Amino acid sequence: MTDHVLTVTSATVPPESEAAVVDAYRVATSTLPHMVLRTFLAKGDANDWQIITLWRSREQLEAYRRSVDTPAGIKIFRDAGAEPIVRVYAVAASGATD
Repeated sequence: MTDHVLTVTSATVPPESEAAVVDAYRVATSTLPHMVLRTFLAKGDANDWQIITLWRSREQLEAYRRSVDTPAGIKIFRDAGAEPIVRVYAVAASGATD
């Protein structure tokens, strides 16, 4: 098991707000905090969206949360008129090809 954690911030976004979500995500990720290893914006069926972020550790995730008024992922979805749900997962194992 690693120290890494994933946050999955999800919301159902009105179709007319999808472009705003993509644009806000691009702005928010143009400079990432050092605590973030990777992040992805994903769109599923039925206007379901997720921001999936890999953090160095739970401690660094909590430090980030204390350093901001509203975490970026939550703000992105709220600004688009959607109320997000945030889940935190410990990374039990990982693999990659790159």
